[in-house]
Amino acid sequence: MKSLRYRLSGRPRTLDDCLDLAGKHGVESVTVELVQRPLSYGYDVVLELAGRFHWSFADGTACCRVPMGGIPVGGDSAAKQRGLREANLRLAKCISTIEALKIPVRGDVAGFDSGNGFAGDPGEKAFPET
Repeated sequence: MKSLRYRLSGRPRTLDDCLDLAGKHGVESVTVELVQRPLSYGYDVVLELAGRFHWSFADGTACCRVPMGGIPVGGDSAAKQRGLREANLRLAKCISTIEALKIPVRGDVAGFDSGNGFAGDPGEKAFPET
């Protein structure tokens, strides 16, 4: 669904906006950057996993951020692995949607647990101490 901002201004903000603009004007490439940030919900801290999609259009660029999931910082290893698995599934779905339009995708397409510092156990530096 296209955002109101995109409908009024023509500047894409969400993944759907960028996909719509790519369908109308074409896109040269998309670069995926995986990001994380801690979020606090009362006494719970979650490490949010998201993908930033940098779009290179012929007449400019656009960037949209898509939340993919989260990892409970104080959770056990199984909960963290489950969070990574769900985030990777969402990331794969976004990438396949982009690739279905014959748009080349570069960057962190292998996922969150591909040696980029997102996977690990609570003792590793990938997870902040609580």
